[in-house]
Amino acid sequence: MTGIQAFDQAIGGLQKKTTFVLAGEPGIGKFILALQMAMALAEAGRAVAIYEMEMDADALIGRELASRTQIPTAKQRAGRVGDDQWPLLISAIERMACLPVYLSTDTHWTTTALRADLTRLKQQANIELAVVDYLYLLNDRAPDDNQRTALISRQLHHIAKDLDIAMIVVNSMIKPGVERSAPATASLRGSGQIGYDADLVGFLTQHLPEKGEAQKNVRTLTLTKNREGGRFFMHLQQCDGLPAFKSIEKNHSSPLLPIREGEPAV
Repeated sequence: MTGIQAFDQAIGGLQKKTTFVLAGEPGIGKFILALQMAMALAEAGRAVAIYEMEMDADALIGRELASRTQIPTAKQRAGRVGDDQWPLLISAIERMACLPVYLSTDTHWTTTALRADLTRLKQQANIELAVVDYLYLLNDRAPDDNQRTALISRQLHHIAKDLDIAMIVVNSMIKPGVERSAPATASLRGSGQIGYDADLVGFLTQHLPEKGEAQKNVRTLTLTKNREGGRFFMHLQQCDGLPAFKSIEKNHSSPLLPIREGEPAV
């Protein structure tokens, strides 16, 4: 279980041997959501590996501390932590230090190196989830971009299956995909092989209701490919000033709405 109620109800949580491609436009919070899911598994005692190639370790840990303590990263960086907040911050740091999380912020990973590292972590720590942020930053080489992303996609898919782990791969969207009201698998940046290889494809986008003003910090997570069932969307709200999401729908037996082809995800 990922801790995102609507997502867990949709597909029963993350599954081993599967690849979840999570895409969206820049700044929408894709990695925040992926990190939140990974840390929920770690809290349940399941070992996770995070390959973060965009953000440095201090920034990533600061985000996670903010999520746990409700102390925004801006206050942490500026040292504006109240006397009554220090015990909370220290407790969160001590708790995080005990979690089975293996973090790399190296920027030189290839899929071959990832396989070797995850094989080692599987043997030593029984890794169950890997998060890769993000697909385009892997350094595999090929004659052109389309072949390169196809190669990366196939290799990540095989790694998840061969090592019996779940994998979250963060990706971006092409511009026409961002502009669509209902993103489709074809909205993924890179080779069409990415959508073919993935077991689950999700798009995190701004929530744009048909009427009225857009709700602050509300995102729509659309599952356009799901081997376990149909297409769904759910609404998530980013907690004010904090790097964390929560399901807006609560206490529903089935808060998810199926999407038929051509319908807007609103």
